[in-house]
Amino acid sequence: MTNFSNEYAKSDSQVKGKDGDLEFWREVGVKADAHKAKNPSELNAFIQGRIGNYHVNAIKEIVEVCELEVGSNENKGPLLKKLYDLPEEQKLFLCNLHDFMSRKKKTINDYYESCSEQKNFTHPLSKLYSLMKISPAHLLSIRTLNLWQNHASGVLMGMDKKITKPLALKIATESTFEDALVNKLYKASGNSHAYKIHSYCHYNNKLIIQLYKLMDDVSKEDFTRAIRNQAVSRVIFSLDMDNNLIEIKSNSYYEERAIKEYLEETFSGIATKIESEVYTGLKQEEVKAAVLEGKTPSGEQVDDFLVDKIKFRESPLENSPSLSFSLENIDVWPSVADAYNKGAISISSVKSIDSISFRSEGTRRTVYSGVLENGNLIFQMDDSRLGTDKKERLEEKFLKRFGIPLYKQLSNIDSLEGSVDMIDYIMRSRNTVGLESIAKQKEKELLDLKLLKEEEIIRSGCKNKNCGFEEILFDISDKKEECPSCESDDVYVYSEVQSNLNKVEIKKFIENKIREICKGKEWTFLGFSKRKINNEEFEFLKLENNSTGKILKVLVSQELMPQAAFNKMKKLLDPTLVITVGQSMKNTERYSNGCFFAVSFGNFYEREKTDLLTLLLKTYNTLTMKTKDFIADAASEAYETIKNKVSDPKSTGYSATDLEDDVYVLLKDFFINVQKWGHENTGQTFPEGIFTLFYEKNVGKINAPHKLAYSYDCKLNLDLLGYNFSIGERDKAIRYIKSLSDSLELSQFTDSNHLDGHIFIGNKFKEKNSQNTYEEIIKAIKQTYDTDIIFITTDVLLYLHEKYRENFSLIEGSRNLFMFLLSRTLKELNGKFISNDHIDFIIKKTLSQAKKQVANFDEITADLKEELLQVTRS
Repeated sequence: MTNFSNEYAKSDSQVKGKDGDLEFWREVGVKADAHKAKNPSELNAFIQGRIGNYHVNAIKEIVEVCELEVGSNENKGPLLKKLYDLPEEQKLFLCNLHDFMSRKKKTINDYYESCSEQKNFTHPLSKLYSLMKISPAHLLSIRTLNLWQNHASGVLMGMDKKITKPLALKIATESTFEDALVNKLYKASGNSHAYKIHSYCHYNNKLIIQLYKLMDDVSKEDFTRAIRNQAVSRVIFSLDMDNNLIEIKSNSYYEERAIKEYLEETFSGIATKIESEVYTGLKQEEVKAAVLEGKTPSGEQVDDFLVDKIKFRESPLENSPSLSFSLENIDVWPSVADAYNKGAISISSVKSIDSISFRSEGTRRTVYSGVLENGNLIFQMDDSRLGTDKKERLEEKFLKRFGIPLYKQLSNIDSLEGSVDMIDYIMRSRNTVGLESIAKQKEKELLDLKLLKEEEIIRSGCKNKNCGFEEILFDISDKKEECPSCESDDVYVYSEVQSNLNKVEIKKFIENKIREICKGKEWTFLGFSKRKINNEEFEFLKLENNSTGKILKVLVSQELMPQAAFNKMKKLLDPTLVITVGQSMKNTERYSNGCFFAVSFGNFYEREKTDLLTLLLKTYNTLTMKTKDFIADAASEAYETIKNKVSDPKSTGYSATDLEDDVYVLLKDFFINVQKWGHENTGQTFPEGIFTLFYEKNVGKINAPHKLAYSYDCKLNLDLLGYNFSIGERDKAIRYIKSLSDSLELSQFTDSNHLDGHIFIGNKFKEKNSQNTYEEIIKAIKQTYDTDIIFITTDVLLYLHEKYRENFSLIEGSRNLFMFLLSRTLKELNGKFISNDHIDFIIKKTLSQAKKQVANFDEITADLKEELLQVTRS
């Protein structure tokens, strides 16, 4: 028997469009035989009619994933021409992928999010192609996940022993484990049906296994020749390793029982059925009082019940670590209450409780809580080696002590956390038909606000209870006369309404809430800023903190952001609140990185105005405290990017904008006040940016502060022959110097009345051209401005950063001297390129004074000019 997930997970397994790959495409539900019959003109018509309708950025992704060169400004015509010119086999491959993609877009996005590989694509087709490059088994995983998501809910059970990932994966991948499972199912069917594991999917720490059940073995008429048809039905079950839960989706009780028994034997535990009806009687305040004050909900004492350990999921401490409290033979609640009163723990809802351990009737047991995707909670007990009567008594005691029933889905919606989880579940749900009544009310609320929009879908399926085949149709006319799985002619069709995200209204809703907040005294709404990254435009809402004048940006993320774009965005160093819509918690946590702090849409939606103000302030303060850390991290990444890509920017795809971003980050790591103008002031009289070089110099008993302002421009040379300054660029630099020197805004950057220096930073300059540029600019400004013109190559900038980071602790102790030496070095260059020798001079001088309490500037200055001249001449 072939486990296709295993077969195609092999490292040497490749699938293209060849005849030998037809088996694979058939297994994932693609009409590969029909596609194979297409002639070249029909394949080109597919590219024109299907791919040609995509947005140009999506087509660029497809061209890129096909390993073809993409020009930054190419439009649809040339891009499609490249796809027309692909080998026939590769065009057929695209056609098969497109067929597979149909009616699975949401599943593809979900699965792609969950993969640990780099996430650099946004369109489902390019995502599929990139996953296929890694392994064809990814498509089997996606199909398995899609079947799971579109199948009705199954029987839910809690396992009292840990469902470990290594053992769970053995069920899916090792033949001895599979044989034991299928043999148990075969016997349970009265030896009537054979079974095999067809495929599996590992998704968000949940393993989904799809079994095929042989229903019939007959000959079937076919247009070419009669074929053997072994009709199958599906049995699917999942193992949730986070919450120790099993869910079985089957139409036969004997299959549920056999799978349950097999899993109990495999994990050496007991699986207890979770009641499907949601319990809504949970009293948050009563549970809180039971945990913190030892009060039972009924007020009655529970005999022979000692709580000796409680673990909480999170705490108000830095980085929100989980905390546990444990005592030997003493009730732990007074210690918990003391910690709560001192602010060490927080209990926002029942969800805060991770586990509770207790002693009763001569045994010690632990009750674990799990959080389902819809926000409901499940508490289950380690009940191994407990008789039925004793187990029931312990369940009753736990209920009396805490007011929490075991083995039931508990609604947590009357708390902020529970309501947030429910909103997020609805926003990302693939099928809202089976929502419970409370969730339905929330869905209606979102529909009334037009944050969701309804869409009719048509489902067709088999009425044979042993089959369970179901599919989504594009049109009622696509209905099949007989079931393609078991050949029954009893096929049903029905339509249902599903809810999808209304992206325009969601963005408008968030904007309106932000504007409402900014009517108060804490924040001012400054409008929008846009930034194009990797050919995709991102729009930010800009807020100014009225106390500090600093900016906080808000980004609404309604699609998975490609990893490459996210990495580039981090280099902007703008403190940013990201609001994720319809995305997993794992993805939301991924965005809380660097200068970003992320919350889900549910977290934003459920908060009142005062709570939103608190959220914004928390975000702002958190990112402010992390500023030095995320700048240092971004600078390290920028250092590596320049080092690896700037030597041959054409082949590495490194752009002028990339250089601007990376240089900005490096400068930000050196200097306190750095302003980046390039991307937001295109076409205006502004250089890429400006920064302040600051130091304090001892004058007698006084520390005299000195501020010098330097503007900078980045120049990327693509042909590696050296950057050639045109007359127009010289004139533009002169205009920069004049306009900035005459600007009142310059006062925040410098003590002087003009710009102290203008720096050109590039990967390579032409020496003669640079010297001429220097002389022409100086000639034009010297009567009015004393501005230095400076040239720094990226190699020297990287060397400076490298030495700065190597000696950071010592340089920080002599920072004033370091900045003084740097400013004097820049002053004495007179058009010469700054070199590594200059950097060595600065570092050596700084470190020589590092152990002294106060640097003697007069002593250093005395011979400084001559030494610098010697370095420059050498």
